[in-house]
Amino acid sequence: RAGMAIHGGARAMCACAALLSQQARAQTAATNVTAEELAYAAALGAVTPNLDTAIDTGLGPTTSGIRFLGIAYAPTVGTLFSPPFSAAEVLVVNPNSSTTGSISLPTGFDAQAESKWSGIAYAPSVDMLFTSPYGAQAVLMINPRTNVTDTTTLSGFSSSSAKWYGVAHCPSVDLLYAAPLLAEAVLMINPRT
Repeated sequence: RAGMAIHGGARAMCACAALLSQQARAQTAATNVTAEELAYAAALGAVTPNLDTAIDTGLGPTTSGIRFLGIAYAPTVGTLFSPPFSAAEVLVVNPNSSTTGSISLPTGFDAQAESKWSGIAYAPSVDMLFTSPYGAQAVLMINPRTNVTDTTTLSGFSSSSAKWYGVAHCPSVDLLYAAPLLAEAVLMINPRT
């Protein structure tokens, strides 16, 4: 564990560590690193997954920049969702079958736009996923049970880029918070309205 420090606040980011496969857990035991530490290091890009345990998306190499930015687990369906940054759809990862799929963005939304969303969080009170608008003018909402996306309910944000980066659900108040990157305020999302 030399050189790896996990801070208290960072541990909250590791909620998906429980999703590591048995194979990954065996690998972490062999290296004396906890699954939580491995998940945190992977989230920071400090480790590269073993290609034997990686899930192929079939997307091939990219030269157009960042495809997806962030990933969140929806426990009601046992699936992970990743919002598009420059990609044209939402990435869906099934950790049980090691397969991927995608969900289209709503009709009328410019799926080819760059720098759309940066971060995603699950709100259990409404069984929905919410994204942080980086360059998009709306929060992308995803219903994990129906795979329906919505960009009209929480919309009307400026067209400027780099507004917010990342989003987290605070269960004690059932609100979501997105950190301001260039925006002047923290974005607070009430999932029930």
